[in-house]
Amino acid sequence: MRDDDRLCLGYFTGIALWREARRALARENPGNLLCRLLFDESARVNRGPLPRMTSLTSAPARLSRRVLRRDLKRLGLPTSDARLVDYLVSTQSGREHHPGAVRHLCAGPYPAGTFLESREGVLVASVSLCILQVAPFLDDVSLLELMSEFMGLFVPDVGSRTGLGHGPALISVASMRAWLDEVGRVRGQAGLRMPRGALRVLGLLDLAVEHAASPGEVRTTLLLSLPRSRGGYGLAAPRLNIMTPLSAADAATYGVDGYVCDLTWDNGLIVEYKGEEVHKQPGRKVSDARKGNILNHVGNEVIVVEKFQLSSRPLTDELARMVADSLGVEVDFGDTGFRRAQFELRRVLLGPWVRCVRPS
Repeated sequence: MRDDDRLCLGYFTGIALWREARRALARENPGNLLCRLLFDESARVNRGPLPRMTSLTSAPARLSRRVLRRDLKRLGLPTSDARLVDYLVSTQSGREHHPGAVRHLCAGPYPAGTFLESREGVLVASVSLCILQVAPFLDDVSLLELMSEFMGLFVPDVGSRTGLGHGPALISVASMRAWLDEVGRVRGQAGLRMPRGALRVLGLLDLAVEHAASPGEVRTTLLLSLPRSRGGYGLAAPRLNIMTPLSAADAATYGVDGYVCDLTWDNGLIVEYKGEEVHKQPGRKVSDARKGNILNHVGNEVIVVEKFQLSSRPLTDELARMVADSLGVEVDFGDTGFRRAQFELRRVLLGPWVRCVRPS
């Protein structure tokens, strides 16, 4: 099923719409949404700002100039902003020229749920399809950041006090793999190949970071756990933002049942990342200090990482050595191949968070 003449956003514009929808969700859910998501899996979240599912299985056949102008108004954009729009059509004949707009052929069937509708009434490709579409324009590290963002609980938001908004994850490693499997099945039945970018995304999928609450948590995890051939230290990947429970006696003593920790390994090692703005607030500094003291006292090993430490290779080596010692493994810091890969990883990973904008 498809609509024959509608604006359907994808590629970089699709990513931008999904990011803005997540920012709107953060604004329209009052209170500390992150805490609710971390401590209550059944927390009720107003998902109204997010695009909703449709029964469409392919992109619209075409986009007329009239519909483009109408839908730009729905999005609150002047018609002169058509140059900002990446739009999808499913037929060659539907690739009508619109000055400045970027037309993309998105032919063939996709699984139901791949095309959604924003609350403004504009179609948008799913997060998974948008990621596939922009993959050829991103290096591997930036692509991992982008996947981890939508698998996480945060969205960059320069308009917020902390520079971040929060909301539920929109994809996971499992859901994206299942979608890719279904894409292969549906398109295979139609005699079509997988879309461009699919195999590359599939090859990186297991390296993506799930359930992060900030970009810093993603980057700390990637630095520590990416394979050495990719510049990481090759350490076991932690789980992010899971509950570390206290014993009944300790809970009674300290008045808390447990703590949600940034990075946790199975042996009880915890790494807490303190680089985000929220951790600089006086009240938060006190609660963070108490959290670390209690967890250390009851038998966990807690390592605190500040943002500036990641920008220093010697200090990052020091962090990796501590984690490796706790896990009972060794890291060869003298391997020249690893150091070359690490230099490239750090060059990309410690720059600005992935912007995901169309190359000029």
